[in-house]
Amino acid sequence: YIKRLREMFPDASEHFYMTDPAELPEEEQLSFVSNVRATLAFLNAQLQLKKRNYPMSDLWWDVYNYYVKSPEKRQAQKVFS
Repeated sequence: YIKRLREMFPDASEHFYMTDPAELPEEEQLSFVSNVRATLAFLNAQLQLKKRNYPMSDLWWDVYNYYVKSPEKRQAQKVFS
């Protein structure tokens, strides 16, 4: 299908979107920090990877520390438990 779309729209630009921030450079991971619900979901995924000994960017540790001290602490505790 993609080949056919390229033939139909030769001047169209292509963009690649990731669903896992861990696969991106740290500066690009910042775009995954948006609203509380989405950010906590991505943070939870990063923490799960960390439990399996995968590296976790300093950005996500900063996000974690923010939520531990923030007014959204109760909402974050559900994710962290």
